[in-house]
Amino acid sequence: MKYPDLIPLYANLLCNETISEELEDISQYFFQSAVDTRVIQTFDDDTERMMKRLLEFGAAATADTKLHCLSNKLEALLLEEFSGQISEARSSADRRLEA
Repeated sequence: MKYPDLIPLYANLLCNETISEELEDISQYFFQSAVDTRVIQTFDDDTERMMKRLLEFGAAATADTKLHCLSNKLEALLLEEFSGQISEARSSADRRLEA
């Protein structure tokens, strides 16, 4: 994952925005893979928080290359589909760091 610091934003976009069918399919496959590999054993009522944890795990999961690759694919699609929102968030974060 290129920008793990944006995982909270990615989770928010996946859970609260209208997304393309391709992004929806990949996110569902990512979630199902996490269930199948028992990364998820209990379900959280807060889907955004659960997606954030899954993305963090996927980004760090070098031993589970399937989840790692899927989290990278999700990021690439999010960067493409929500480039304006993500660029704005990154610029805002950079300005805060410079202050």
